[in-house]
Amino acid sequence: MTVNKAIKKAGDTEMDHQIRDIELSLIDMNPDNEYIFGYTDIDFLANEIKEGGFHGAIEVFAKPGGRYEINAGHRRYLACKQLGYETIPCIVSEYKDSSAAAEQLIMSNIHQRDLTPLRRARAIEYYEKNVLVKRKVDYKGRKRAALAEKFNMGEGSVQRYLSILNLIPELQELCDTKDFPWTYYIPLAKENAEVQRMVYRSLLESAPEGNIKELSRKQVEWQLDSIRLKRERKTENEKKKTEKNEVMDSADSKEEISAEPESDGFIPFGQMPDDGDGINAYTDYGASGADDGIGYYTAAGQDTDEMVVSPVEEIESLIERIKFRVSDISDISDRGTVVSMLDDLIKKIKKSWNQTERY
Repeated sequence: MTVNKAIKKAGDTEMDHQIRDIELSLIDMNPDNEYIFGYTDIDFLANEIKEGGFHGAIEVFAKPGGRYEINAGHRRYLACKQLGYETIPCIVSEYKDSSAAAEQLIMSNIHQRDLTPLRRARAIEYYEKNVLVKRKVDYKGRKRAALAEKFNMGEGSVQRYLSILNLIPELQELCDTKDFPWTYYIPLAKENAEVQRMVYRSLLESAPEGNIKELSRKQVEWQLDSIRLKRERKTENEKKKTEKNEVMDSADSKEEISAEPESDGFIPFGQMPDDGDGINAYTDYGASGADDGIGYYTAAGQDTDEMVVSPVEEIESLIERIKFRVSDISDISDRGTVVSMLDDLIKKIKKSWNQTERY
């Protein structure tokens, strides 16, 4: 059966967009609607309809076979179904193609709902993939501009919303609430899932009663910077160890090694002693109790891949946590003074530690 015949069967011979009652059993929901917009507050809506009656109409497409697909009004349809209605007022329009249907689905809902940041992000993504891409229009690198114009926002806002979809599920779930300060977390979208989860766990531990909604933008930035610093240290440490192993492997592969001149036991001031294998006994990775300059050291005499956190890094981590709490100080000048004092303390502790290890 053609679309026009399906419309005639419903009594809409002219498709004049007049409201008419259609049986709920003949109406299908759009399968993409739940992912984009969700089905919230159905019970509340059903109670409102029960008390005040149904007003207006839902929008549907006519489908072949005498059936219809909802374009706008999924929640009202579910509420009426919950109340046991047999029919529902509808405005019927002709189905053109998938991109036209996708565009109407988004534009019929985007301005009628108070969407959460996550739902708005999904709507933008859906429109991009199912309308702009499918129509194969050459936007000459201006696709973001086309989205910005359609959703009445700046190109930067479009990019920020789409960044939500690169966050881990735990953070996306928070972005599905209206009062969540989602823009604080957009920098996290550039990080991989491992880093995002490390930051998320740290924020939960630091937030009052685990409610990270109460944290400021600065607190979130500090936690991200702290995790980045730790990862950079770990990467640098692994790089040093790899370089050391390469040097040792190269030395073992040589058939003859030039004999080194005997030492007279004198070590010039400022030069660190060598333990005989070319590795500085105080400053190189793997040395006895030595700080490698990035906060890790190994126990004396051990040749192990396991990294042990030095006392310096433990203290530094503690101070970073104190600095994190300092953000609660309301006076900006006082807060800056305390942070500056803590930074100076870290430098003095590191200097003292290095001198202790040398002598």
